[in-house]
Amino acid sequence: MGTSAQSLLENTWDLVLECSEAGPAAAAAVAVVRPAGVIVQLGMVSADFSGPPAASLITKEIALGGSFRFHTELEEAVELLAVQPQLSSVITHDFGLDEALQAFTTAADPQISGKVLISPRTTRIN
Repeated sequence: MGTSAQSLLENTWDLVLECSEAGPAAAAAVAVVRPAGVIVQLGMVSADFSGPPAASLITKEIALGGSFRFHTELEEAVELLAVQPQLSSVITHDFGLDEALQAFTTAADPQISGKVLISPRTTRIN
């Protein structure tokens, strides 16, 4: 195992996003997530995908979730915004990654916020 792969396995993560559908990646996700951590399987998997090993999920008390969206949903959302641009006013704040703490503080206060974004980009939406 290479140095970078070894250092990855020496760390434990609170959350692991598995997007590859590869059996070895699912097993690696279990290896690197901390006890009582969360693994999220993103996207569609094939019928022969075995997923993370169940015994490890149980003994480490790992929460396993999934998320799946159709590509057409994004297109529909963009079309809806094009014909009803007032929907963009739902986004009340757009923070950079370096302002994540402020973003979560803002999002926790429904008196001042609607939808709060944390964006890696440098150009803000509003």
